[in-house]
Amino acid sequence: MEPKKSFILYLDSYPMFCTLSPEQRGWLFTAIYAYAQQLSQEETAVQAGELETREAVADRIPEMEEQTRMAFSFVASSIYRDTQKWYAQRRARTQRKNQKALDRPAQGSRDSDARIREDMERMRRLMQEAFLEEPEGSWGKETV
Repeated sequence: MEPKKSFILYLDSYPMFCTLSPEQRGWLFTAIYAYAQQLSQEETAVQAGELETREAVADRIPEMEEQTRMAFSFVASSIYRDTQKWYAQRRARTQRKNQKALDRPAQGSRDSDARIREDMERMRRLMQEAFLEEPEGSWGKETV
């Protein structure tokens, strides 16, 4: 399956970013991208907890001050929540697609069904014509 290629930053986080120095904002965005990048890996790794925690990602950037770490924690929580929702929607979409494939008859069987209907209609017409051609009262009687 195609990996997740994006994440969302919400506008309600902007005031929190504004309280940081430009240098700290840079470290914050570095941590945000690192965290989002690893969450975009295969869902099984995310579900199994095989990825770094938010705290571990923050620890890789010792230049981040405590206020920046707190901002990162808030943003990372929303990225995690959104990623889980995205994976759930992708699973549901795949299940719907698979179900449609199971419910839909194969192209060959559609052709076969149409052929059967045509044969039945042809047989009905032949029987009707044969019935109309028989003289009255002779239906079912043997002629010698």
